[in-house]
Amino acid sequence: MAVFEYRGLVVASGKEVKGVRDADNVKVLRAALKRDGVMLTVASEGKVSASSSGGSKLFQSVDQADIAMMTRQLATLVRAGIPLVEAVSAMVEQVEKPDLQRALTQVRDALNEGSSFAKALEAHPKMFEGLYVSMAAAGEASGTLEVVLERLSDFLESQAKLKGKVSAALAYPALMSIIGFGLVSLMMTTVVPQVSKIYDNLGQELPWYTQALIFVSRVVSSTETFGGVMTILAFNLVRRAIVVRQSAPKVKKAGEVFGAEWLLAAGFASAMWVVALTQVEDMVAYVMGCGGGLLIGFLLSRGFKYLESPRGLLWRDTLVLKLPIFG
Repeated sequence: MAVFEYRGLVVASGKEVKGVRDADNVKVLRAALKRDGVMLTVASEGKVSASSSGGSKLFQSVDQADIAMMTRQLATLVRAGIPLVEAVSAMVEQVEKPDLQRALTQVRDALNEGSSFAKALEAHPKMFEGLYVSMAAAGEASGTLEVVLERLSDFLESQAKLKGKVSAALAYPALMSIIGFGLVSLMMTTVVPQVSKIYDNLGQELPWYTQALIFVSRVVSSTETFGGVMTILAFNLVRRAIVVRQSAPKVKKAGEVFGAEWLLAAGFASAMWVVALTQVEDMVAYVMGCGGGLLIGFLLSRGFKYLESPRGLLWRDTLVLKLPIFG
């Protein structure tokens, strides 16, 4: 059974509606919606990928608060004696986030096929983490699934509150850090080079710390650094576009081939070379910087990919736990 994202019009009021629903094909979907008083206008088949929990839409991504609310509601339904499949079906109709709707729809389909609840959740690791799946398996095995779900919801809610407090506490320092970094970069690229010309004309010996400051300013404002930074940004934008394209559902329309990520990457790369051709005087230095940036971008992408793997996560967490204060 496939999962469809659909748009339609309510026959009685003409109001536009959208949602996610499972059906064998579009014809069956149209008939089911017609029974509910909805006239189907657009339907596209999709699936939940392993990275769907983050989502590409900023205001539609699934966070811990959404998972916690869904878990608590599911626990209430199970405690009331409603079968698990029917409880999950009810949650599919209740949740508002499309990614979570699709995930629960596939969980329900897996349950109908005879899979266990934990096994069905395991197919969506970015949305239901290992702890969630393990506790669900323990609840199924002991026959206390509703108790385990309530404890999970309490745990997720406490985590969401803690994350909110930390984010609120770090908002002002983060803003000040960004402003400070911008001001320092502006001084290094514009103010210090102008001042250093005055000292060059005087021909006097400068203290070592002043010479170090001038050297850093020249490195930061050099053509090689500019080309390298632009190439690193363009490389990571292209990498992000490739990851999103590979994890997205199969393209149904020709107009969906170029997503927002690809357009952003292509636009940035084009702007990078337009600026280079119009503003950069030493193209040889700029190309050398681009080559270095390409190498650094490749190494960074490989490093990030390693940190996302199980071995990389273990290495990172072990290192963080051994830190003197933060660990």
